[in-house]
Amino acid sequence: MGAEYGLVLGFMGDTPDWQATSPYYYHFVAHEFFHTWLGNNIDGNESIVWFHEGFTDYLSLWHLAAADLVSQDWFADRITELGDEAREKSAWGKIAFAQTEQSWRDGDGPIETMAYKGGLMLAFALDVELRAAGKPGLPQLMRDLLAHPELDVNLASLRQWCADQGLEDFWQQYVVGKTTFDPREKLAEVGFNLKRQGEGKRQGEGKGEGEIESADERSGKETRSQFFHFVPQS
Repeated sequence: MGAEYGLVLGFMGDTPDWQATSPYYYHFVAHEFFHTWLGNNIDGNESIVWFHEGFTDYLSLWHLAAADLVSQDWFADRITELGDEAREKSAWGKIAFAQTEQSWRDGDGPIETMAYKGGLMLAFALDVELRAAGKPGLPQLMRDLLAHPELDVNLASLRQWCADQGLEDFWQQYVVGKTTFDPREKLAEVGFNLKRQGEGKRQGEGKGEGEIESADERSGKETRSQFFHFVPQS
């Protein structure tokens, strides 16, 4: 809506500095600005709200981390937070993203929460899968769609794009199917080692003076760094 009619963002006069510089605020603003591309230049309909909202939420978060506007650790924490909420408070795993007859708006109820937070998890999983297959990553999808403004962006065209990347099985499992996952498992695939609550420190976190970084920690940092790089495919 904001992207269609002209989005205006600003600060309230009494907004405290700590709030205006919060990474949560950055994510909110980045999400709304990202709708300039996904939701305005890349159009669609209400049958794929999870694409317009969930993928926007993920890609805006990824770009913040890639630009060092939020830390990679905060990216991982936010993915974990939203993934846990998607599993606990939404219809993710109960209905399929491919259900074209599904109304995705229920006033922040379990269906709309799935569109936003479950859609973000779907986008994150697709990004991980693309990179594991040697592809540039999810930003390539935006480049490809923007390069073809005549394309009708819908379930069929998104499926075709995944198939063109060799990810038809992914589509069947996560979009047609109702597969969910613990976000920590996907984060581990790209170099993060997040502990469950009560399990102690995250890998590389809170080192004392004189402690030496392990080879696994160095490897994890390198993998994470590569995850936040994007070399477009011609």
